[in-house]
Amino acid sequence: MAEAHEYLREQVARAESEAQEWAEIAKALRKLQGKIGNGGGKAVAPTVRSTSLQGLSAPAAAEAVLRDAGKPLHLKDIMARMEAREFQIKDRVKMYATLYTGMSRQKKRFQKLGKGRFKLAKQQPTSQQLKVE
Repeated sequence: MAEAHEYLREQVARAESEAQEWAEIAKALRKLQGKIGNGGGKAVAPTVRSTSLQGLSAPAAAEAVLRDAGKPLHLKDIMARMEAREFQIKDRVKMYATLYTGMSRQKKRFQKLGKGRFKLAKQQPTSQQLKVE
């Protein structure tokens, strides 16, 4: 029993560490987006909107992120932007699977472009956006 508790403590510590790393990555990306936005000068406000996604369902939050981005995104990018806008993601693997399945099934709302890449069903991609990374 003690071994199980120790294992669970290690898993929780690892998950908390990963969450902190993702938050730092999101912060660095927002900073880089600001620098790129004005030609490499001082950082400006990031292109990711700061409006909170709290209280929305996961598909509704993903739809808001895609609408604000105005272009197709990979599911990992969608999740990072959701977290940056205060959407609670407790289990990244489970949320990825939930979003992937839900977005794949909601064809009136989302269109799947490839492995993990989605856009809003009403967006028209440019030829450059269709290229697989």
